[in-house]
Amino acid sequence: MKICIISREYPPQNLIGGIGTYSYTAAQLLARKGHQITVITNDTLTSIQKEDDITVHRITMLPHALPPSPLFFQFRKWFRHNLPTYLDARTWSQTAAAYLTTILAQQTFDVIEYPETMGEGAFLKVKSKQTRLICRIHSSSVNHLIPHMLERFFIKKLQQKSCFLATKVVSPSQFVIDFYALSYLKLKNVYLSRNPICLWKKAIQWESKATTHLLYVGRIEHRKGLMTLLKAFKQLKNNNNPYKLRIIGSFPPPLSSMDKETQDLVKNDLIHNKENIEYYKQQPHQSMAQHYDWAGIFILPSLMENYPYVLLEALSRGAYTLGCDIGGIPEIINTSQRGLLFPKEDDKELAQLIRSCNQKESEIIQHAHSNVNEFKSHYTDEKNTLSIEKSYTIT
Repeated sequence: MKICIISREYPPQNLIGGIGTYSYTAAQLLARKGHQITVITNDTLTSIQKEDDITVHRITMLPHALPPSPLFFQFRKWFRHNLPTYLDARTWSQTAAAYLTTILAQQTFDVIEYPETMGEGAFLKVKSKQTRLICRIHSSSVNHLIPHMLERFFIKKLQQKSCFLATKVVSPSQFVIDFYALSYLKLKNVYLSRNPICLWKKAIQWESKATTHLLYVGRIEHRKGLMTLLKAFKQLKNNNNPYKLRIIGSFPPPLSSMDKETQDLVKNDLIHNKENIEYYKQQPHQSMAQHYDWAGIFILPSLMENYPYVLLEALSRGAYTLGCDIGGIPEIINTSQRGLLFPKEDDKELAQLIRSCNQKESEIIQHAHSNVNEFKSHYTDEKNTLSIEKSYTIT
């Protein structure tokens, strides 16, 4: 098949989160199967890169479509101040649609896939009735991301438009289908399609693991629940336990005072607790295996998640997982072999779970070996690719 993937996130230049990880994974797996893949993504410079059966179009954004007249100066100022995320999302969606139109003048696609997040497919115009438009829901909520009520309203309209244009809408999490896609976006038919994962080929360094090695991977922002993790870690420190916490992620521009508070707390703890807390900026995917191998326990204290890749990656590399009991996290941590759940923002319960894991280290490592074997048998390239192809079928 000829497949086009539209995704503002795509490594290595702009890998931000799960959308970029999914887009890259899907492109790689489908290309290995022999499909011809075209990727349209955002970048600071326009370029076309070809690698085997993957062609990546990196394009710059068009100018924001605001009235240029001096009479509208105050309007433009208000719009950029109050609705910056919506303006950015709308402009990228228009940019991607315009660029796709130039490609469609020369070739057709069997499938065009795009994320619903920020309405990336809202302005697509595809004349061929043979082309299937697949919208994949990656969001779990915009309320944690967008503080301005009017901006949430406009972004919701973009996301709904993206979904309504699609031939088929899919999501990796049943929770997101039930409580976001059907309830919030008011969609009717959304199909479950789990995230694929490409396993690292290198052997796991089991000798570096310890249940006192704690790992967090993700953006440094409020909705990721880092304040809960840091509060729990302070309780461990009071017990004179030799725990080490490794934080890996980026510091995005804060969208709210809560984001700024979280970032300030992390920076403060990094300064005053250098012996026990270490920080790494966001790492290339190929470098992440060594960090997961170091971790005995991976912790995801997020206040909202869809079907997080970091949990899948941690489990595949033998890290036992502790996650907040919200969103799609319980769909991954669904047995005590994989990990344990704790209530949202409950730092005391999280601290107790960490202590419990350390007291049962041999049992935890045994669980970790079982998880690795499970992932090796379940997440093969063939099974992953079949799952993506199935999400493209129309019944």
